Amino acid sequence: MKKTFKTLVMMFALTFGVLLFAGTESKAGEKGILTAAELNTVEVSITSCKQDVTNLKTDQVTVAWSAAFAGDCYGVFISPDGNTFYEQDTVTGVDDVIYNLSLDTAYYVVICSFKGQSYDDFNERTLIGRSDIIKVATAPEIGEVKNLVQTNATTNTISMKWDAVAGAVGYDLYFSDGNSGRKIATTTTNSYTVSGLAVSSSYRFAVVVRKMTKTGVVVLGETPYYTYSDYTGGFRTVPAKVLSTQITTLYSSLDVAYYGWNGVNNCDGY
Repeated sequence: MKKTFKTLVMMFALTFGVLLFAGTESKAGEKGILTAAELNTVEVSITSCKQDVTNLKTDQVTVAWSAAFAGDCYGVFISPDGNTFYEQDTVTGVDDVIYNLSLDTAYYVVICSFKGQSYDDFNERTLIGRSDIIKVATAPEIGEVKNLVQTNATTNTISMKWDAVAGAVGYDLYFSDGNSGRKIATTTTNSYTVSGLAVSSSYRFAVVVRKMTKTGVVVLGETPYYTYSDYTGGFRTVPAKVLSTQITTLYSSLDVAYYGWNGVNNCDGY
């Protein structure tokens, strides 16, 4: 491809917003543009190209791939629609972070291998292979659950509800008895009943939002720590019955009697 033609293509592309994808500082001079049709003529020689979903971000994606035999460097290309791909970075390693992306948005990524130096202009490198085109996505905003309240109770159950969160695909319910904290349930509704609890007992709970990226990866809100302040409570089961009610002291001459009974845990009064 002649350099004059390539320069015109680059100027045209930049005019229509290619710079929206210019996230990382370039290690190369002129960056490349490839269409899906052009990519279809290139051998797929890079395998295992995938997005790292272990630490999803709202404005960036991390991709990794296997090393390609005979390649000197790799071009990381991204596209908003899968038709035209814009080179973001040129690297010699087998992973890269693409920055400055839009919130909760899907993109298409392809990794190309080149003969030539990573700091060379695109038209000075020789394209020798590529990965499959993969779909990646930034994370949605999660937010916090609000207004977690108890709605009912029995001697061994506690029912609760909270405000529904827009875009949530579910909620994780965490439990803490003051000494530890653990996840006890996942629900798709904004209410839940916990069973198997002790009579006359107080408990604390927290709810974490579950959302999903445009590629179907579940993203969780911040997991609560095992500290007292991270959990709402105390929610209570129904108290046990008062037992052993009896006169403790009797003053018959004064027509006065004092009564006593076994105390009940987590009771506000009698």
